[in-house]
Amino acid sequence: MENPVERVDPFLEGLDEEKFVAVFLSNCDEESVIGVVKEVTEDHFKIHYWIGTYRGRWSPLNSPRSIEP
Repeated sequence: MENPVERVDPFLEGLDEEKFVAVFLSNCDEESVIGVVKEVTEDHFKIHYWIGTYRGRWSPLNSPRSIEP
């Protein structure tokens, strides 16, 4: 099956530290996640995941995860 996701370079453009982002990871079993961008470098970014619900409270998870292409 062909991968329907097209990576557009530069994919890190527009990411700013301390901003919230929604991220879909094709290699992750979880649905789209929400996180705060903690670091952006030339070839990767690091986010701190948050958990919550549409009508509920959001709180940070304990450990940040790195996302690399």
